[in-house]
Amino acid sequence: MRRILQLFLMPLVFTGCHDNLFLEKEGGVGDITFRVSTAQMKATAQSGVTSRANRTVAGHAVYLSKVSASDINLHRATDASLTTRGEMVTDDNFYDSFHVLGYAFASDDDTQPKLFLNDDIKKDNNWTATELWPDAGSYDHTQFFALAPYDSQVTDLKTQTDGSMPSFTYTVPKTISEQHDLLAAVQTVGANRVEGSAVDMKFYHLLTAVDVVLGQMPDGVTVKSVSVSGVANQGIFSNSEWTPASSTGSFSTTGPAVDAANNQNVSLLSGKGTYLMMIPQTVPDGAKLSVNVDVAESNKTSNYTLSTSIAGDKWQMGHTYTYTISTSAVGKGYILTVSPENSELGGTGGTTAVGMYSYSYYKGSDKDERNSVDLYAEFQEWNEAKRTWGSWSATMPSWLKCDEFVTSNGYQVFKGDSKNGTNLNFTVQSPTPVEGMHSTNIDASVLPYDYSAGNTTSWWDLSQGTRLTTSSGDWDKSVTTANCYIVSHPGRYLFPLVYGNAIINHGANRAAFNGMKDYQNNDITSERIPDSQVAYARVLWKNPDTEWIKMSGDGFTPSSKPRRVVFEIPKGSGVSGGNAVIAAYDSNDVIVWSWHIWLLDTKDLFGQNTMQDITVTNAAGSQISLMPVNLGWTPTNNTYTYYPRHRVRVRLTQATDGNPANQLTASGGQTALFTIDQHAQYDEASSQGYCPYYQWGRKDPLLSASKETPGINTSWPFMEYSISHPWAFFTNWTNNIFTSWNNGSEPNYTKTVYDPCPVGYHVPRSFAFTGFTADGNQSSASNPANIWSYDSHGVAFYSDRQTDSKGATIYFPVIDWLDNNENAVKTGSIYWTSYLNKDTQGAEGHKLNLPTFLFVGSDFRTVVPQYKANGFYAGYIRPERE
Repeated sequence: MRRILQLFLMPLVFTGCHDNLFLEKEGGVGDITFRVSTAQMKATAQSGVTSRANRTVAGHAVYLSKVSASDINLHRATDASLTTRGEMVTDDNFYDSFHVLGYAFASDDDTQPKLFLNDDIKKDNNWTATELWPDAGSYDHTQFFALAPYDSQVTDLKTQTDGSMPSFTYTVPKTISEQHDLLAAVQTVGANRVEGSAVDMKFYHLLTAVDVVLGQMPDGVTVKSVSVSGVANQGIFSNSEWTPASSTGSFSTTGPAVDAANNQNVSLLSGKGTYLMMIPQTVPDGAKLSVNVDVAESNKTSNYTLSTSIAGDKWQMGHTYTYTISTSAVGKGYILTVSPENSELGGTGGTTAVGMYSYSYYKGSDKDERNSVDLYAEFQEWNEAKRTWGSWSATMPSWLKCDEFVTSNGYQVFKGDSKNGTNLNFTVQSPTPVEGMHSTNIDASVLPYDYSAGNTTSWWDLSQGTRLTTSSGDWDKSVTTANCYIVSHPGRYLFPLVYGNAIINHGANRAAFNGMKDYQNNDITSERIPDSQVAYARVLWKNPDTEWIKMSGDGFTPSSKPRRVVFEIPKGSGVSGGNAVIAAYDSNDVIVWSWHIWLLDTKDLFGQNTMQDITVTNAAGSQISLMPVNLGWTPTNNTYTYYPRHRVRVRLTQATDGNPANQLTASGGQTALFTIDQHAQYDEASSQGYCPYYQWGRKDPLLSASKETPGINTSWPFMEYSISHPWAFFTNWTNNIFTSWNNGSEPNYTKTVYDPCPVGYHVPRSFAFTGFTADGNQSSASNPANIWSYDSHGVAFYSDRQTDSKGATIYFPVIDWLDNNENAVKTGSIYWTSYLNKDTQGAEGHKLNLPTFLFVGSDFRTVVPQYKANGFYAGYIRPERE
C-alpha cells in the first residue's frame, strides 16, 4: 500500500476522529518528501592567547591572536542564491542535492533492518525520492541518514548492516576555492506517521570553518596571501566523530591585494563569506599560519611571510575559529562573561547560580597568564504595576541575597578568585503570599452607586457602563453590546435586547450581522431584537446551581421603559465565580436569543488587581493581547494563595582593587548584564478551575466539565437550530455560516453577532498561538514548546519568544475536551481560533471546511499551535483583545 510521510516526534492521536483530521499534504500519495533546514554554526575561540610572528613590520612586532567569541564577525556572501565553495551553507543557499540512506526497522530490537532507500535527493524534484514507502505494517520505524554534498571528496561510504550511521572518508581540497561546507542529517520516523507533510531533515555542519581577519596594522602594508600548513587534510567520520588522518597538508588562498590600513576587521580569505573548511582536529605539532605581505618602506617595497605556530588549537566540529593578525595585540586585555543571562525561578523563590569569569591577561605573551579582576554590582528592579524598569541603584533589593558579595564604598563588590571561573549564588526569598477568598472579593466590590436588595428602581446598564433609574438616564442609548457580559460586583443589572455585538459606539454594527440568521432562519436586518418576538426572559442554566443570580417577573424592565433584560447578583452568595445563560423566549416558549453572564473575581485575577491582558509574541513577531483566563473561567477553590513577581537586572563592572570609583571601562574593562526573574505564580491548588465548552462558530457556552453535558441528536443542525437550543452539545454539528466568528479575512477581524466574547474581545485569530513553539509548528525534540513550567492542571507559556530575558508568562489550563462520539471526554485541551480553513483536501478528493485550534496535550509538552479538525468537538476559548 502506498503511503505519505509526515514526521511527528511527539505523535498527537485523536481516537474516534475522522480521517480528514490531518491535513495539508505536501507530496503526492506514496512519495517520500523531505524538508531541508540547517543549524547555525557556533563562533568560538580561545581568549587571551597571543603569539608573536617571526618578523617585524615597519618596526612593529606582529602578533597572531585567537580572539574571544564576542569579537568574532561572521562574514556572509552578498548573493545568497549562489553557493560558493568555502562558503558557510544556510537555509538560503543549500545545495541542489543531497544523498540519503533509509532503513526500515521491524522492531526496536531489529539488528538487520532493510535498506529501502539509497538515493540522491534533488531540489529540482521538490526534494522527493524516487522510491516509495515500505508497506504499512512491515516496519516499526524508519531512520534516515543524509549527506551534502555527496561528491568526489567523499569516499568509501559504508552502510551498516545494523542500520547505524554510515561511515566515510573525506579529503579536504587543497585550495579554498574547491572546499565545501560538509553537512549531515539524521532523522527517525515512527510507523504512526501522519500522512501529509515532509520529513524534516536538519543538517549540521561536520567541518570546522577557519577564518583569518586583519586587525590593526601600520600604513604601507598590503596582504598578498594566507596559508595554513601542517594540519590534517583527511579524516574518517564514524559514529558521529572524526578521526583525523596522520597525513597533513597545506591550504592557501591568493586573492586581490588587501590594503591593511583601510581594511581593519576584514577577512583575508579571498572575499566575504569564504572560509577554510577543515577536518575537526587538535592541530598537530609543527602546524603554522602564514600571511604574505608587501611592506612599503623608505621608497621601496619589501615582501615578507609572517608565520606563527597554531599547534595545539582544538578545532571543534560545527564551530568557526577566527584568527586576527595585528600589531596591536600587546598590552593588557580584560575578559568578563556571565552565564546564564536569564535565571528563572518559581513563585516561592529559591537559589540560582550565575557562572562568571573576570580576569585580565597580557596579549603579548605566549603563556596563559590570568589575573582576577574585582567587580562591583548595580541593580535595576522591575515595577510590575507600571510594567517598566526602575532606576539603577547600588543597593541590592531586600528580597535578594548573594554571599559572595562584600560591601565597599556603598556598593556590593566581588573580590574573589574569578580568573578560572566561579559561581555567584543568588537567593531569592519567597515573597509574602497574597491570600484571600474570591467570594469575599466579589462581595467587597461595589458599583459606582449604592446597591441594596430592596432597591427596585435603579440598575447598572452593562452596555453603557452607567446607572439607569426609573426617572433618569438615557434609556434609548446602547453604547456597545455583546453576547457575554462580565460582572464582578453584587448589584442589579440590565442589558438591551440586541443581537450580540450588533451595536457598537451607539450605532448599528452592520458588518457584524450581514449574512447572519436569526432563530427562524431569517436574515438579521436590524441590530435590535423585535419586541414583538419576545415574551419573557429566564435563567436557562447556571453553574454553580445556587442562588448567585436571580430574575423575577417576566425578566424585563418596567413597561414604561424600553425593554431590557434585568437580573440581580445578590450579596453573600458565597461562590468563587460562576456562569449563567439568560434566554429570551417567544410566545411559543422557543428561545429567540440568549446571553452569557460571567461572574468573575477581578480584584486579584492572577495578581493583577484587574482584568489586565497579557501580550504574547507569535512566530512572525507580531504581538497579540490575550485575556489572562479562559472565557467563563471559574476557580474550583474559593480560597487562593498567590506569590507576586520579583525581577531584577544585575550589572557587573570590572574595577581596580574593589573600588567602584576605579572602573576599568575606559581602559578596556568589561561590563556584563544578567536578569534574575522569580515569576508570579498561584499555588497549585489555586490554579484549579473549570470553564464552559464551546463548539466552533456557536455563540453560547455549554455546561463545564464539572457538570453533566446534555446532548441531542438531530439531522445536521444549522445555525438557527443552535440559537434556539443554546444548552445542547450537538454530536453532528454542521455550521452553514463559514464566517460565524469572523466576517472579515485574516489578518483583519470583524467580530460577528455569533462571537461569544465580551465587549472589547473576540475569538482569537489563527496565528495567535504560534509563539508557543520554537517555529510556530507542532512541538518536537527539534522544535520544543515555548514552556516555562507546568503543573498537574496546565502549562505556563513564555509570553515573549523573541528575547533572551523572556519576561512574563501566560497560563493555559489543560482541561479535557469533548469528542462528538457519545460525548466522550478526551485528554488534552482544544483552544479555538476564528479561522476556518476552506482549502483542506479531504480523503475522498473534495474540499473540507475545517476550523483551526491550539492543541495542548495531556503530557504538557505536546503543543500544536494551528491544528485543524471538525467543529463538532467541544473546546475552550482564550479571548483576544480587539
